[in-house]
Amino acid sequence: MKRVVAIAILLLLVAGVAFGQQMRRGDWKVTVPAYHPTTPLTVTVTVDRNGRITRIAPGPHAETPAFANPVWQTMIPVMIEKQTWDVDIVAGSTITANALKEAVKQAMAQARP
Repeated sequence: MKRVVAIAILLLLVAGVAFGQQMRRGDWKVTVPAYHPTTPLTVTVTVDRNGRITRIAPGPHAETPAFANPVWQTMIPVMIEKQTWDVDIVAGSTITANALKEAVKQAMAQARP
């Protein structure tokens, strides 16, 4: 029985790697267009040694704080918890929210082998 369980776990791990589920460790920085066309949004996504997102950090930006802060405070914790860029956006901050999603999506793509 132990052997069957060990083989099943090994197959799941191999399948996860084969389908690109594991991300490489590092800080992945992406710049995307945001609300202000002349000032893009730069986001750094940190992936730990286990291939999990541990930090999403927007860099200096020109987004209006009244719109950007709810995006950072609401979406980033959910993205980290769910390990995905595909989360619900903050109403009223559509452009900034979509820019964050696109940046995290691109960073996750860079982190994949």
